Amino acid sequence: MIKKLFWISLGLFILTLIFLGIYNFAFKNNPYDPIADPEKYAAHQAEQEKSQEEGTQRSYAFELVFPETILFPKIDGQDLFYYSLRDKNLKRISLETRESSILVHNIPGTVKRLLWAPNFIGVLAQVEDTGSIRWNFIDFRDQSTTPLRGEMSRLSWNTLGDGIYYLYTDPATGEKSLNTATYYGSDWKKLIDLGKNDYFVASIPQSSQVAFWTRPDGLEESRLESISLTGENHKTLFTGRYGADYLWSPNSRSILVGSTEGKGSHTPTIGLVDENGGAYRDLFIPTLISKIVWSKDIQTLYYSLPNAFPTGTILPNDYFGKPILTKDTFWKMNIKTGKRERLVQLNDIDQAFDATDLFLSLDETKLYFIDRATSKLYQVNL
Repeated sequence: MIKKLFWISLGLFILTLIFLGIYNFAFKNNPYDPIADPEKYAAHQAEQEKSQEEGTQRSYAFELVFPETILFPKIDGQDLFYYSLRDKNLKRISLETRESSILVHNIPGTVKRLLWAPNFIGVLAQVEDTGSIRWNFIDFRDQSTTPLRGEMSRLSWNTLGDGIYYLYTDPATGEKSLNTATYYGSDWKKLIDLGKNDYFVASIPQSSQVAFWTRPDGLEESRLESISLTGENHKTLFTGRYGADYLWSPNSRSILVGSTEGKGSHTPTIGLVDENGGAYRDLFIPTLISKIVWSKDIQTLYYSLPNAFPTGTILPNDYFGKPILTKDTFWKMNIKTGKRERLVQLNDIDQAFDATDLFLSLDETKLYFIDRATSKLYQVNL
């Protein structure tokens, strides 16, 4: 019995050796197996490493925050407030958890502009409905809507959020004045007469001053002025640039001046002045004010840089009026040292973005923007 088991075991062992010999011979000579040939094995390993390296370098520079089409984004801490083009709702979403809520359902008509209250108790909404355009105050606290007078335009919140600045146009004469009132439009007070020109209006950060300047026009020199909440201390801050628009630093100590190289020019440029409008310095950034955001420390500008505008374009008129869509690159600049850096390398930009409404996350590790062509929100990790 023992001998029988021995011979059976020996036979199985010999069969196993024969099988392994055939296996090794076959696969050693298999031209499709990289392990069979040391050179092919090395090439295979190199291919794998290259593939893995390319995978880690693949561009994830631009992240679609969510698929909804939106307008008028405003950040507050980790929350983003916006108007949904899809369902005409005012919404809030957490950029951290992506949880969202509806603030106001289905605003009737077409929302043309939206100004969020600094304390987020409501919004000023310019709405086109049944052939007319009118500003309204929408109160989140009781969901009420208060129509404002039709002669009111160019609205801006004051810094406290308890009142507004606006232009009033006399329907009989066409004369305009700069005024202040509550956000319901009551208790109004005239600050200064302005004539018949159109003006932009903005409260100056961390102050009781309001700034106003002639509507940006590439064929006209701009004039930037300011006045106090009481209608006193009227000053001319800056003049002499064509198509000029302005953006204050968060502490109001510096003002960015977006203008063009000359009358009717298609080349934009960004300059910097102090809070009194003096010491103009050209930063040689050929972009628009709508494509820039300040850092909190007032030292860095984050901006998108459009491709060159066609000869014959008048800026900023044609960019907003036609409109023209751009293909932007993304940068930052230290205004103290002049150092510039790309935020996204050229080979990582695989689609065209016309960036507007730029803003930073609370910790300034992400740059957000709306793509003008699609009305979608994207982020860039910094």
